Amino acid sequence: MRNRRPTVGSQKSPCVKVCRIDNDGFCIGCKRTLEEIRDWMVLSDYEQTKLLYELKWRQDVGSGE
Repeated sequence: MRNRRPTVGSQKSPCVKVCRIDNDGFCIGCKRTLEEIRDWMVLSDYEQTKLLYELKWRQDVGSGE
């Protein structure tokens, strides 16, 4: 039996099924790092929401807005 935290966040995953890590270390589909992808299911609602805002910012900056 593994010592894993139960799933605590209830936000829908930002994964868009376009999974490839770019040279900057971000997924080209959802803009998460490998660590953020790995940890998504154990983040609290607050942490997931905060990350979703960060991902929106990464998307906007990456598109030149």
